[in-house]
Amino acid sequence: MVLTGVLMFYLFVPFLLAQEGYYWRWYTGNTPSDALEPGKDDNNEAIYIGMTLHPGFTLLPGTIYPKQKKVVYEFGLAEFYADLDVLILCAKHKEQFRWDKGQKGMTISEVTKNNELQMVLAGSDKSRPLYIGRTTIPRNQTVIGKILVTNDTLNFMWVAQSGEGWSVTDYEVLLYDPRFIVKTECLGNNITINIFNNHN
Repeated sequence: MVLTGVLMFYLFVPFLLAQEGYYWRWYTGNTPSDALEPGKDDNNEAIYIGMTLHPGFTLLPGTIYPKQKKVVYEFGLAEFYADLDVLILCAKHKEQFRWDKGQKGMTISEVTKNNELQMVLAGSDKSRPLYIGRTTIPRNQTVIGKILVTNDTLNFMWVAQSGEGWSVTDYEVLLYDPRFIVKTECLGNNITINIFNNHN
């Protein structure tokens, strides 16, 4: 596991941390305050977006359950989980993110409004990029899935729960909006600046 963590850090984390507007932290069982919350589980507890390295060097996204302190993900129509070598998606300004409807057959251009928005990359499968999606399953619980993209077209989203994995054709896509104006508060005393035109 130590070797896996080292490989994951040197091969993948530097690239992921370079993404504008969001970043991945190591998840060790404690949820960072800046973690992005995508929904609730069947006990109405918050879930989070995780990512881990599946055996064979496949980086996959999944659902982090804080009480269980692990990420659950789908691979090969089965449910897997990891409690080591796990990353959690975080953002400084969560208002820059939104969930939009997606479905199998849509193009990336359609989903991202002609590339004005950005899908959030979260791994690869046989050199095909994987993006983050979510759906609601029975008992009104949200689960995170991996969206396959082939030739710039959305394919199935794969999710896992209760020991099984399956695909869905309709889901929501996590999008990052770099155009969103982040409101910041200026701390300290107010300063009044007067501008005068000097007419001679």
